[in-house]
Amino acid sequence: MATLKFTTNEAVGFSWGIVKTHFWLLVGIVLIMLFLPLPFRLIGNEFKNAGGNFASTAFIFSLAAFVLDIILQLGVFRVCLAFVRGSTPKVSDLFKEYNFFFKYLGASILYGLIVVGGLILLIVPGVIWSIKFSMYGYFIIDKNVGPIEALKMSADLTAGSKGKLFLLNLTLVGINILGLLALGVGVIITAGMSLVVGAWVYNRLLNTSDVVPVPTPLVPPTPIEPVV
Repeated sequence: MATLKFTTNEAVGFSWGIVKTHFWLLVGIVLIMLFLPLPFRLIGNEFKNAGGNFASTAFIFSLAAFVLDIILQLGVFRVCLAFVRGSTPKVSDLFKEYNFFFKYLGASILYGLIVVGGLILLIVPGVIWSIKFSMYGYFIIDKNVGPIEALKMSADLTAGSKGKLFLLNLTLVGINILGLLALGVGVIITAGMSLVVGAWVYNRLLNTSDVVPVPTPLVPPTPIEPVV
């Protein structure tokens, strides 16, 4: 359980600092996420609307868009973790985490079922569980764990912080609405901030919890000099 609390101001302030320092890189990442899968999705819809013998072709293009979406999501986890840990990622890093595809897909399906089940139970449990298990993607990327373990670790990590996370999410919704009102262009910046905030919170809670013990660095033995 996390012992050090975080504040919304800290999270948003840090993400704004990343935006100012890596403006074009972060904007480029958001644009790639938004528009790279789009042609596959549009072509798939066109074939779907054509009907007839094009159903299989439509499925292939839609599947390609879906796969690309997940690969980009995995890449964003890695990129944002790099930001919050003090290094500068590359755009190419968005495409390097495909080996986690099936783990993340399995965890996402389980997460969706949990949230839907909670929403059926008078909505409130669904909101709570959506926050409780929301960090699973970071654990898969950062710790290379399986879907169920990632969800369990997320539950442990967010214990005691769900109220703050809820308020933080409300704040991010407001910030993104303001971005939309700024001629729609500002939402590209606010979306980038939201991505960084998620990684920052994960990293803060991870560093102040006992969910994943930090291993003690190995210190090589001091060589013994021969006696002359």
